[in-house]
Amino acid sequence: PTPDPLAPFFIETLRARTYEGGTIELTALLAQTDAFDRYLIRYPSDGLTITGYANIPHGEGPFPVIVLNHGYFDPAIYQTGYGTLRAADALARAGFLTIAPDYRNYAGSDEGPNDFRMGYVVDVLNLLASVPSLPQADASRVGVWGHSMGGGITINVMVIRPEWVDAVVLYGAMSGDMADNWRHIHRMWNRPEMERLAAQYGSPDERPDAYRKMSAIEYLEWVQAPVQIHHGTFDEQVPFAWSERLRDALVAAGKEVEFYAYPGAPHNFQGETWDLFMTRVLAFFDEHVR
Repeated sequence: PTPDPLAPFFIETLRARTYEGGTIELTALLAQTDAFDRYLIRYPSDGLTITGYANIPHGEGPFPVIVLNHGYFDPAIYQTGYGTLRAADALARAGFLTIAPDYRNYAGSDEGPNDFRMGYVVDVLNLLASVPSLPQADASRVGVWGHSMGGGITINVMVIRPEWVDAVVLYGAMSGDMADNWRHIHRMWNRPEMERLAAQYGSPDERPDAYRKMSAIEYLEWVQAPVQIHHGTFDEQVPFAWSERLRDALVAAGKEVEFYAYPGAPHNFQGETWDLFMTRVLAFFDEHVR
């Protein structure tokens, strides 16, 4: 039989393959504060070099680790730190070693294939596999934080390698349902990429079973980590209902989940909303990762 061209993106396929990672190199000192130092990093991912940054707390490690996954930015304007720096700095001040990958095709990373954004998922999994290479990192204590597109990446990570993750924070996350994501991106932003994917592989309407096989929400029985979900009710980018659906599915699967709605809040939190969000995030990571 002819292999399904979508098979490489199926959750079960991604679970069956290996993620070897490699060495996380500190390539340049970006900033020094009274609590931590920020370094530009690079690491290998499936033959590509991926860049990012790490905040390493002062003092005697090893430190618990939080990986932060940024949301969508136009690669032409993105710079290392966009979408994660505020949270990463706060977590580093609290004694966590924070690492944020740029992903392939962003900043100084190599160009690489990324259909259905699964290349980004692979890059995060290879980063998690590489955490033990950092002597300051305690690879036995690792949390993952994801915003928007980075939240969607994180949902995939928590079902593909659940044993690598001790706690998950999702903030205005994209859907765990691949069909939802395809339709939303196509309708809201009309990106040419979606037409190409439909022409090459078929649309969700044409291939509903295959899109389900690419959807992490169909595989929540594999989740091991507690999950904390945050979403603004006036999110103008990502439907609030997606986080409600994920919460309900996690509860139905018997998983540990905290859910916080922020009335009137948009996609990107500011001011008191941000402060409350980060207070809850820090308490959650303190309990489950520290």
